[in-house]
Amino acid sequence: MTTLSELHNAFIRERTFLQNVTPRTLEWHSQSWISFKKHLPGIESLNPADLNKQLLNEYVIGIKQTGIKPVTINTYLRSINAFLAWLHANEYTSTRFNLSKLKVEEQLVKVVPEESLAALIKYKPTDYVEGRIHALTLTVIETGIRINEALSLKPEDIDYDSLSMRVMGKGRKERRVPFSIELRKVLLKFYIKSTAKLPDDRYFFCTRDGKKMMYDNARRDYVAMCEKLPIEQLGSFHRLRHT
Repeated sequence: MTTLSELHNAFIRERTFLQNVTPRTLEWHSQSWISFKKHLPGIESLNPADLNKQLLNEYVIGIKQTGIKPVTINTYLRSINAFLAWLHANEYTSTRFNLSKLKVEEQLVKVVPEESLAALIKYKPTDYVEGRIHALTLTVIETGIRINEALSLKPEDIDYDSLSMRVMGKGRKERRVPFSIELRKVLLKFYIKSTAKLPDDRYFFCTRDGKKMMYDNARRDYVAMCEKLPIEQLGSFHRLRHT
């Protein structure tokens, strides 16, 4: 008998080698499976033919009783549903089970106030660190790309002639994103000043040795810039995307 745990391992292998999903996606599937096992003790050794709707509903009830926010629960459910669909597609279950997402309260999107936005744009960096976070911030504001997408940019991804950048998004999907002549000036100025003593195979918003900048460090520099202006702390980079 092949257990659910063994089948989940096979599911992960397919996602890794056949669908080429990102490490972040694999971590999401892993955390979702840990949650699934935690709230359904013994489930990993279950015969997939014994899965039923009542058992799956017990998982949703159990995780909801812990007080976890519905939006977080729904992220786990998306992963579990992908696994359940895989089980059915590979004929391990006769029924294609699907866990319904929980209702979540819709919230208004928060954006950066106009006066704060103007202060960010007019900011005058005095060194490499300030120039890096300023260029990074304006890139996210104007293009709306995710912070990890911005931190993953390489110099060759930015085309100053066509005013566009090549971005690698979720699921390793590539797209081109346009930007303005104003942002071109900011990016080009930062890049020219930052090329000295850096390796050719560098990231655009890189550390002093050319390596990829970590999110926590970007967040630290962003908060420092807001404090120096001074303006209120403007939430996460995600708010910049909305702006």
